[in-house]
Amino acid sequence: STKEELELLVAGDDDEEHEKDYDMRGLAKLEKNASKKLRGKRKRKLESLAANLPGRDFRVDARDDRFAAMLDGTDDRYGVDRTNPAYRETGAMRELLEEQSRRRRRKNK
Repeated sequence: STKEELELLVAGDDDEEHEKDYDMRGLAKLEKNASKKLRGKRKRKLESLAANLPGRDFRVDARDDRFAAMLDGTDDRYGVDRTNPAYRETGAMRELLEEQSRRRRRKNK
């Protein structure tokens, strides 16, 4: 219950949180510049960003039952609004929308 013991308990949480976290702006910048051929300083800067960017390997498990209401279209509260200014096109969001359209096509057949 001393202050040092409490600091040790809290200190380990930062690494786990950083691994689970992601940088939305960095991911958007990488996707935007993926098709460009950069040279020199800009290329090195983008490579260092890619090497240090958390969340690049994030994948959404569409088979998870927690996403069923959104993907099956059974509940309108969970729809993805592409016209919302807060919407960002990312790889994970594209995967979700593709799975949603697949499920709805299957449902309508």
